[in-house]
Amino acid sequence: MFAKNVLDEIERWHHSVTSPQHQVDWRWVERYRELEAFDG
Repeated sequence: MFAKNVLDEIERWHHSVTSPQHQVDWRWVERYRELEAFDG
């Protein structure tokens, strides 16, 4: 059931982006945003 939910989420992501090769992987978006917001 969990795997099916993840696959459905990936499928929705693939259909929602205009250019997948220029998108951050959906699993890393939140982590990327945290790193990008870090003020060193």
